Amino acid sequence: MFPTFSGSSRRPRNVNMSGQKKMNPFAATSWTPSNASSASKTVADAQAERNKRQLERDKLKAAQSIQRIWRGHRSRRTLKDERRQALDALYGDISHSDSRTRAAEALPLVVAALDPEYPLIG
Repeated sequence: MFPTFSGSSRRPRNVNMSGQKKMNPFAATSWTPSNASSASKTVADAQAERNKRQLERDKLKAAQSIQRIWRGHRSRRTLKDERRQALDALYGDISHSDSRTRAAEALPLVVAALDPEYPLIG
């Protein structure tokens, strides 16, 4: 089939370079005025892309930080409200007659949940 069989059945590429000038794909074309401005434009575009990517990374990092802080605040507030409700339930129940037992149960809740802005029973 082919005069020099090398073990491959693919045909060798036929590249015709007759009449073609040596083309530089990075050379100035009709829509770019000169090599210097093309190179500086390319560098400026690359710098702008890097700045854009850095800005996106910074925005993502800031959003993650805000979300982390908000989730921590929300969970602390929820825990404090639960402890406050337990304290209110402890002192709202009249049948709990032993004041020593009530005080022993209430002390950790008071330390953890008491906020001077909230009234004690309300």
